[in-house]
Amino acid sequence: MTHLKLRVTVLLLVAASLVGAQAPPKQATALTSQQAAADFDQFWHEISRHYAYLSQKRIRWPQVRPGSAAAAASLQAGDQVLAVGGLPIADAVARELPRTLIQPNPRARDWALRRVLAGRRGQPRDISVRHADGCTDTVHLADEPGAPESTLLEARRIAGGIGYIRFHNFLGDSALVPEVDSALAEMKNAAALVLDLRDTPGGGDSAVAEPILGRFVDRTRGYQKFVVPVGSWRRTRSFVEKVRPRGPFTYGGKLVVLVGHWTASMGEGVAVGLAGIHRATVIGTPMAGLNGATYTRHLRFSGIPYNYPAERIYAVDGTPREVFQPDILVPLAGAASPDPILDCTLAVLRGASPATCKQRSGRTTCAEAVALPKLGVRDINRENVIHTFGTSTRG
Repeated sequence: MTHLKLRVTVLLLVAASLVGAQAPPKQATALTSQQAAADFDQFWHEISRHYAYLSQKRIRWPQVRPGSAAAAASLQAGDQVLAVGGLPIADAVARELPRTLIQPNPRARDWALRRVLAGRRGQPRDISVRHADGCTDTVHLADEPGAPESTLLEARRIAGGIGYIRFHNFLGDSALVPEVDSALAEMKNAAALVLDLRDTPGGGDSAVAEPILGRFVDRTRGYQKFVVPVGSWRRTRSFVEKVRPRGPFTYGGKLVVLVGHWTASMGEGVAVGLAGIHRATVIGTPMAGLNGATYTRHLRFSGIPYNYPAERIYAVDGTPREVFQPDILVPLAGAASPDPILDCTLAVLRGASPATCKQRSGRTTCAEAVALPKLGVRDINRENVIHTFGTSTRG
């Protein structure tokens, strides 16, 4: 058995344990070895024939999602995790690594790290970190889900009369379309418009996204290319999804799209589409990098469900959507501003060079803060520095 098959077998066994803990099994009796082998053969046959990205999965760099427990605790991109629950991070990760590994595997370690940081449902976490400025801190992450957004979008004018529309993870809700139309009617004469897609992790529907895209084109344009299997990946067919003009007017001002790690699926399609037809400048970080449409199957004997992406999606220029990069990448680690991506956008719209977005902030480092007693502050230890001088945004 190849190493790849071995890893897939491990994943299948992990899935079995998870499903067994969360849902009643299909049958009360244990599987025979023949049934388990048949289930694996079914799984491997399906994946090897239809999984469009079997050798291409990768992990993006971390980002703290606004509104999450981590954001509430002031964790930031670039923070180095030192310990979880008082246990050094290396030891915590080692405990989660699959026992079947026969040699070090960076992807397995990455998975174990995310499992440790995610924690277990109902259990809060204490995480010790070293911030980008060198200071250390321990934060408490409560196991409390954030309140869901109650509105489809946020629309307002920002600095200089620039229009701003932030989508609230409803790209699959048809009620979003008239909301966008209403917002555009108010911002028809804005010289520039910002579409903020940084909170769209739940995917969406092209039947919702395309009418929105139609407000920004003056003729029919292709915005995404699909390659789908016909029977298996030995035969495929491709087609280009198109968007048509819609609404009482086409917004023709400058258009900027903001993206981040939680720009996912249909949100990625909107960003890639507007960039591909040269209608918008995309600013932010790499997106979620999700793959194409997901198929769901169930194993014959155990009933274990599994999902896999079986369609490839490309920008109109042929770039795989999952590797698309924003026109302007904004580093988040060490940023002094609570929203460096929006700050960068406003600076660029005012005529600043995109290079200004890549400059690190002039934040006070921990070492610099410790030297502050010469200004009249006495007896400062590291703990006081963290909470007194703002080198951590917690206090």
